[in-house]
Amino acid sequence: MITKILSFLYLFSFLFLGGDFGKKVTFDGGEVYYKSPITEDQAKKLGDFLIKEEYFSSATNSTVQILKPANLYQVRFVVKKDINYNQGFITKFTALLYMIGKNAFATNQIELHLCDDQLKTLKVISYVEEAAIFGKKLTFKGGEVYYTNGATQAEGKKLGDFLVKDSYFSAGGNSAVQVCRPGPGKNYMVRFIVKEGIDQNEEYIKLFTQYTSHLSKNVFNNTPVDIELCDAVFGTLKTIPYTK
Repeated sequence: MITKILSFLYLFSFLFLGGDFGKKVTFDGGEVYYKSPITEDQAKKLGDFLIKEEYFSSATNSTVQILKPANLYQVRFVVKKDINYNQGFITKFTALLYMIGKNAFATNQIELHLCDDQLKTLKVISYVEEAAIFGKKLTFKGGEVYYTNGATQAEGKKLGDFLVKDSYFSAGGNSAVQVCRPGPGKNYMVRFIVKEGIDQNEEYIKLFTQYTSHLSKNVFNNTPVDIELCDAVFGTLKTIPYTK
């Protein structure tokens, strides 16, 4: 699974709360409030997970609350009121919710609330499985390929096998790629998760431009291939069109 998805943290402000929001556990870069039946151990587990995923970091000061009314967990994040709820933003939080459910609480009975500075709900995000977020997944030595939106399992496997052979996927690595095809006769789109700054690096852009024809010839039977450089949840940073 893709980790460290929260490089978009700077979208949020650290807000000062006033009111009865439960007991508090403090972490480096954040705090988790909780109320019964949530236990302190569960609050610590959530906070530790958010540190691992870099939502809590020394450069931030974020507030989260965990509740469990009835049989449904609620993970509640304080965000700015004027946040733009575009699809990329929602996808990032949907992916985060999936990871919290899977890795912190081992449940799919969980939802995520985006809240104001008094922890009043602004928007609710429901739990969905990984395939509904990124596509179906194939695992290879050193990487994973998600195929979705018109791409087939066979095409995903052929792409993954090629990336292993070409050493883009390598032992000890953990690269993630997504392939889709918007419609018949359309270019394939291969989407690479890259480190911050790669999308601005001219040398890397030149290499990925060359890779468009490389993938077209070796994987997709000479059908044109566009490449997108993406953040950790496949949010587009830069599009590189097919160059023959």
